[in-house]
Amino acid sequence: MGQFFGGTQTLGPGFFGSKTIFGSGPTPLIFTNRGKISTHPIVSLASDTSGNTLALDSAGTAFLSVDGGHTFSTQGSIGTTLPTFAPSDFYTHAGTWIVAALRSWRSTNLGVTWTQINYIPNPNTSALGTDFAGNWVAIANATPANTGFSTNDGVSWTINGSTFGTGAFPPANIIWDGSQWICPGINAVTGQFFTSPDAITWTIQPLLTQTATIPDQIYFIGGVYYTADFNSAHVWQSSTFAGLLTPNLIAVPVDASGIQFILKGGVNWIALDFLGGVASSTNFTTWLAGTLNLATGENSFSCAYDSTHNSIIVGGNQGSITTYP
Repeated sequence: MGQFFGGTQTLGPGFFGSKTIFGSGPTPLIFTNRGKISTHPIVSLASDTSGNTLALDSAGTAFLSVDGGHTFSTQGSIGTTLPTFAPSDFYTHAGTWIVAALRSWRSTNLGVTWTQINYIPNPNTSALGTDFAGNWVAIANATPANTGFSTNDGVSWTINGSTFGTGAFPPANIIWDGSQWICPGINAVTGQFFTSPDAITWTIQPLLTQTATIPDQIYFIGGVYYTADFNSAHVWQSSTFAGLLTPNLIAVPVDASGIQFILKGGVNWIALDFLGGVASSTNFTTWLAGTLNLATGENSFSCAYDSTHNSIIVGGNQGSITTYP
């Protein structure tokens, strides 16, 4: 879930949350290890549409790349440590960068300085999402979880009294599909989604089949919904949101422990597992195993797509960066 594995948004190219990547066709992808930029896990990565990528490590240090993740320089510090058990939701829009890592912080100068957001509920935050038009939703890391909403790129927030219901685990990522906010989540044993037209009133949408499957992420790209399983190496898709509730599982050649991230860009999909494995697909149905080339024993922990440099950037839990191409 988001509090364990970051979570991510879809709409809006060039953002970590957008899950958009560049690929070269239906061949296995081989990443290049660019070395360690930190001795701490890289818990968050985000890229804007101007070729800037920010990385955050668990010590709270921000690093900037302007060359597609090949090199990074130190920018500033959040001023506190970030949780090492979880990648963090991290998005950018119109010069604003917001990361949700239990607490949430906002920067408007490429990570040089950061301001803690005190309007988000709890104030711990489980999941963060944006429609990339100035509107943001934050969901508290609590059970039940209330929500915060911003209409001005995180300058101010309204705390809503809405909840996700007793027993509902806080969700992973939050997307806007043009008519409603959607996020995945679970109760004690069953996978489910939550939907809301206004981020105030939420409706639980339980899976109708494959109820042991846990949707960890959701993406809406080109009018199609995509998601991945927290519990296994499977994905599924549907042209309607209702279709996601009856999963038609597709196997992915990564570790069976589950899928950490899926990303889309050009003709390629990418799936990253929890143990440093990667697979790619051009149709979301047939997948090929690739090579992530993290350090020995290092796991993927965060990712971004730099659309300016056509570069997929992956951060590891030992501080390494790998890129493709």
